[in-house]
Amino acid sequence: LKQHQGVVYEAREAAVAMSCRGSTPGVQNFKVVLFMAVLVDVWLLLRFAETNVSCLGRTAGRPGACSRIRWQPKYRPRRRNIKPSTPPVDSQESVWSAWARRLASYSWLHIERCGVDKALLATVQEELCRLEGVLVPGEIRHSDTSHRQDRILTLQTRPPDSKQDIPGLLQLARELESFVLRLCQELPCCMGLPYLRITGRFEPMLACYDPGSHYLPHTDSDGSDGRVLTAIYYLNADWHETLGGALRLHGTHNGSFIDFTPKEDSLVLFMAEHVVHEVRPPKATRWALSIWFTGYMEGESISDPK
Repeated sequence: LKQHQGVVYEAREAAVAMSCRGSTPGVQNFKVVLFMAVLVDVWLLLRFAETNVSCLGRTAGRPGACSRIRWQPKYRPRRRNIKPSTPPVDSQESVWSAWARRLASYSWLHIERCGVDKALLATVQEELCRLEGVLVPGEIRHSDTSHRQDRILTLQTRPPDSKQDIPGLLQLARELESFVLRLCQELPCCMGLPYLRITGRFEPMLACYDPGSHYLPHTDSDGSDGRVLTAIYYLNADWHETLGGALRLHGTHNGSFIDFTPKEDSLVLFMAEHVVHEVRPPKATRWALSIWFTGYMEGESISDPK
């Protein structure tokens, strides 16, 4: 308030000084300048009425005195249309815990973007072009070629058998494994729900589906090989729904199904023994990296992976 009064006082003093230095009709000049000073005074009063004066702190030795005066314009809220980019998460629950709870509740989890480094994904795309000629047909049960039509390559990640000419895919497999293990650490926090104990993994498998190929409905494990969790990471840049090739999970709700578009950097997790799934025919070459994790459900006996 003292600062405000000082500004008005200085304006008046300046007006008087200007009138004293004026020409012969000094009275007339004084009236004009004084009128201008009054307008400035009114403007400052109106400006003061539209601001909030906040007193910050106390002056040492003078309780209750203002140590600083700050002028703030009145707050006028703006309308904002906010569209959530991720599903809502409880304020007391981390994203990892929310993912783990969904996996434990529904036996599957879809993550649209994992956040893998783009430079690494570009390196992987170059390696896929070199590996396309060494892929072999997927394992076929009962010699039924109509059941499964993909081409695969098992990536040896453990030395000394690991391939040295695909560093991008090996790095991606390590990051995917770390991602899943970090997620599984949150599963015991899902109170009242069954959760996994991960004890190991199979070697990663690279799968390629040519246009028109498919994989009919099946489960990844019958319970005899120790596989409990399937992780599928997709490597298809600029993929959209019109290209087909969706991963379809059956029996998700009241006997229905749900489709997941195999977009690059997306990840699908599901229980290997219980979730029936299939691969729909794509219209372009479709790539995926799969890792199966071994373990057991809490409360069940540990099965031998061999």
